[in-house]
Amino acid sequence: MNENLSHVLLTGGTGFVGTHLIDRLLRGRAGSGASAVEGRLLISVLTREPDDAVKQFRQQYSDLDTSLAPQVSSDPKSFAANQRHGILCVDRFDQLAGLATPDAVINLAGAGIADKRWSDSRKQVLRDSRIHTTEKLVGWLTTLDKRPRVLVSASAVGFYGAQGDKPVTDDTAPHQEFQHELCRDWELAALQAEKLGLRVFIPRIAPVLGRDTEGNLAGFLKRLVPPFRFGLGGPISDGQHWMPWIHVSDLCRLILTALDDEHFSGPVLACAPDTRRNADFTKALASTLHRPAVLPLPAFALKLGFGEMSRLLLTGQQAIPKAVEALGFKYDYPTLDEALKAVLG
Repeated sequence: MNENLSHVLLTGGTGFVGTHLIDRLLRGRAGSGASAVEGRLLISVLTREPDDAVKQFRQQYSDLDTSLAPQVSSDPKSFAANQRHGILCVDRFDQLAGLATPDAVINLAGAGIADKRWSDSRKQVLRDSRIHTTEKLVGWLTTLDKRPRVLVSASAVGFYGAQGDKPVTDDTAPHQEFQHELCRDWELAALQAEKLGLRVFIPRIAPVLGRDTEGNLAGFLKRLVPPFRFGLGGPISDGQHWMPWIHVSDLCRLILTALDDEHFSGPVLACAPDTRRNADFTKALASTLHRPAVLPLPAFALKLGFGEMSRLLLTGQQAIPKAVEALGFKYDYPTLDEALKAVLG
């Protein structure tokens, strides 16, 4: 998969999902022994802190033999005649001017939606980091004589807003609230690239289960697991709201499949087919950790502590990934028990 790619541009490449994507692309090439120019893969990472990203990626690939390890640099000139795979870390699109046009673009940039309370200023940060970044990306694409074949641009299952017990499929009408408006405008910005001739694929991503490339718990499990390990875990409120999810391995395979397969187009749900109620999710997590789950977290405490952001924890979607399954995508971790065992077992 993806053997025909020679240059991929990635925004949000230093995060949880981005580093896994880069790892799959580069280690796959290294494992095949491809090191000649015709097999070379350059991954350009747009990041606010290129020097920090260079240090991060050099550490990530320090275990590879020198002949197979990617070159990592913030200097575009160093890749002009390089024979090795590489990661170029830049903070501006125009720094890519001397390089071949990317074959594909993966747009994951966005400030963490659950990192801070949703004050007006925080909401603006969430919008700018997603929508403004995507608008700048599409604006840069308009300046290119030759353009990428495909843009994969992230969205989130929050596009649908709170849906109660109603089954949610790809084309379910959204509930109007901040989560939806944020995702809607993010998607609309990305879909402008279709006017430039790009195929645009938009995965509406559920909360991601997994560990980072260093083996540490990441995503929402990073915060959820510690209380359970101390026997302090339990359902949120009455535990009846739905919790869609996806394992990081399946999300990465879905995105990488979409780079090659022209049938993957437009917005789709990116979640596992085993969405659970919060009470069932909690029970499965506690069972995997061999810990009790008897201390519920009251809704009023979440509303008091997190304000409007508490809706992320108190509402959800009974998501069913019909479009992805119809395209023939097969999950490595289709059930919650399998996914939790892989991450925590």
